[in-house]
Amino acid sequence: MNQAATDEIDAAVKAAKAPGAPLVSSINRVFTILRSHKLMLEQQIEPSFIGIHGMNRDGHGIAWKDAERLLQAILDVGFDAGSVIQPTCSERMPGDNESHVFNERISQESRGRVPSISDQHLKYLSLSCSHLNTTLRMIAAGAKCSEELSCSENGSISMHKVEKKDPTYASYARSGLRWNVISHHVMSKWPELAQLVQAALNTGSAVAKEEHEMQILLRIARKLSAGPCQWDQVKQELQRSKPRCMQAMPHMFTFCVLYGSTLLERTTRIVASSNAPRRHALLACAYTTPAEKLISAGDARKLAAKGAAEGIEKANGLMKEIHNMVVSMVPSSQVPTLAPLLGLFESQLVYLALDKKHKDITVMSTMEHACLALCKEVHEAVGITLSKQWDHLDDPSGQTGKASAKRLSKPREYDSTGKLKDPFVLLHECGFVPGAWIARKQDKLVAKLLKLENDQVTIECDGDQYIAQMSAFLENKWKLTDEPKAKEEADHVAKAAFNSPELAVAVTKGKIMEKLIDLERQHKASLNKIKVFTKPSKMVEASAEVEKGKLTLVPATNVVQAHNEPRKGLQLGMCGTADSHFSLGAPAGKVVVPWWYVKSTNDTEKANMEIISALDPHDPNKNLKVPLMKNSKPLEIGDVLMRYEQKTEEIPEELVPMPAAGSANPKSGPAPKKRRIGKGQGE
Repeated sequence: MNQAATDEIDAAVKAAKAPGAPLVSSINRVFTILRSHKLMLEQQIEPSFIGIHGMNRDGHGIAWKDAERLLQAILDVGFDAGSVIQPTCSERMPGDNESHVFNERISQESRGRVPSISDQHLKYLSLSCSHLNTTLRMIAAGAKCSEELSCSENGSISMHKVEKKDPTYASYARSGLRWNVISHHVMSKWPELAQLVQAALNTGSAVAKEEHEMQILLRIARKLSAGPCQWDQVKQELQRSKPRCMQAMPHMFTFCVLYGSTLLERTTRIVASSNAPRRHALLACAYTTPAEKLISAGDARKLAAKGAAEGIEKANGLMKEIHNMVVSMVPSSQVPTLAPLLGLFESQLVYLALDKKHKDITVMSTMEHACLALCKEVHEAVGITLSKQWDHLDDPSGQTGKASAKRLSKPREYDSTGKLKDPFVLLHECGFVPGAWIARKQDKLVAKLLKLENDQVTIECDGDQYIAQMSAFLENKWKLTDEPKAKEEADHVAKAAFNSPELAVAVTKGKIMEKLIDLERQHKASLNKIKVFTKPSKMVEASAEVEKGKLTLVPATNVVQAHNEPRKGLQLGMCGTADSHFSLGAPAGKVVVPWWYVKSTNDTEKANMEIISALDPHDPNKNLKVPLMKNSKPLEIGDVLMRYEQKTEEIPEELVPMPAAGSANPKSGPAPKKRRIGKGQGE
């Protein structure tokens, strides 16, 4: 990048960042400059090579539920590439491992609904159209999905169903969108450009999902992390993308200032993974509860009121108590593992404190039962007992209190890079456990799953053991199936090879070909008396003088046909095989047989070749007689071989005279005679 380009781009980026600058037009100006210096190119990219930029949606990324909603919406109204405004991505910078970790976390938290992208395949990072591209990846990978999706089949997205409903959408899932690709050199020198681009394009795009409150909270938190500030100082910058929740942003700013923006990271992870954490618990519960609109603004006011109800104060006290236990007893490295469990626990307290009930959610009997369930889950997850003060509520039989036997969830354990410690947990959740019977979708191969270890799956098929890659299961190439049962063939004698009509026909075809080769070998001398031309038209010409009847051509071929009804071709009759009419066709491939190059004529004077021993389709022909072609006249050098073929005259349609007056039926009779019309007549 030369100095002139650097200066021009730097000035444009600074202008876009300036308070009060029109966001969309400023970014379009930056794009124009980048294109002029060939630092932004247009390119069609397969969806599987594009991940999500870490700054997309102000660092929130995407949620799989939003992607599924968009997918269904497109299937309902149809995909129109013209409505997709400026799909924009950047090249992945060399040595950038954080982007892969970010995308892997999104995939893992979606439980396989957002397909994983390998480190080698992750070449680009989307700054707009991320949800749209994710739907294309989901379709192409046949990802796991909710059963209510119209393209769902056995819990996964069916490309066939998508293609049947919207062929254009399916086509883009294979080939991808046309993207504006920003060079990684630009992104490394102006990293702030990513946030500006995503804000501008997610504001102007007709297909983009609108900015939600969690994304705005993250934007505010990021601003506060840079140092103390007042709302009036940052209002213009934070509201420049004109989000729908703009009127609430001053209160959101106060929320982050008073209650700690650092807690948002935990809340965001819980929201994104669709698990549920007195204020943050309500926020996460509102975003992740399966029952939409269960949590209202009135609930938030009730929870924040100074004279809060007894249940709310009790819930608040239990949250603090559990939080203190976790901080004091659980190593800091294991605390992130418990985030989903704590989210579910705190959501339970919100349901109970606000007396929320819904058919789509299961609520514990009491807050104490929720504490008991959490302690059990924490012990299973990290081997630490937080407290035994609620053990007296436990009833192993599950009869006392409807919640005593309930579980919060089985958490997944992640390492420091954000990867699952046990990657096979995803397979376990899908039912792929030792002893399960599985089938490969591509070729219907059925096998038994024996063990899972070292990113490999050991299977048994027909008594032998094989190794399959775990990635194939995550890519939905295998499915669960029933154990195959032994099936006895009751009438195997009747179906033996010697009773097979198909094999009898195949044997007869072989005998016919053998007979044709023998005959051609017998009449090899005739081949030395002719020339064969293939272009410009097929033709056979005499290359020597031949007496009448001394040139013999054999219809040798590798195309022998057998049908239940007679078909076109050189007929051989029944050939001793019941219900099959055999015929010969011109050979396929590089075989050259003069018979099939001889021209035909219906003029007896021009004809000099004739077919001897022609057969009818219904002739028995047990001895495999073969028609031959001989010269019916003496041939001189240069004569073109012409086979006589009788012309089939079309019989004219018989005309029926009009019935006489009073006659019910017309009389059949000969066609009327043609009348001569003289000059001046018939006018």
